[in-house]
Amino acid sequence: ADALQQVSNSHVPEKARALVATFLDMLRDDKDSPLGGMDYSAPEANAYEFQSGGVIAMLKRLQDEFRSQLSTCQKEEMNS
Repeated sequence: ADALQQVSNSHVPEKARALVATFLDMLRDDKDSPLGGMDYSAPEANAYEFQSGGVIAMLKRLQDEFRSQLSTCQKEEMNS
């Protein structure tokens, strides 16, 4: 209602005032409509699902293999 009064008191064309009035009436009158009413809220979004668990597991397995191979190579080098 305050917005409509501000629009009415300023130097806004009649067509723009009519549009604002229609819009405000639509918000006030149609609260059951999903697009009307001031209490409308967006639906809850789906949460992000972590998808790289397989990649991380593979990298950890490779790290273990590389450390094992490095240890083997260092032992061979010390014994030669």
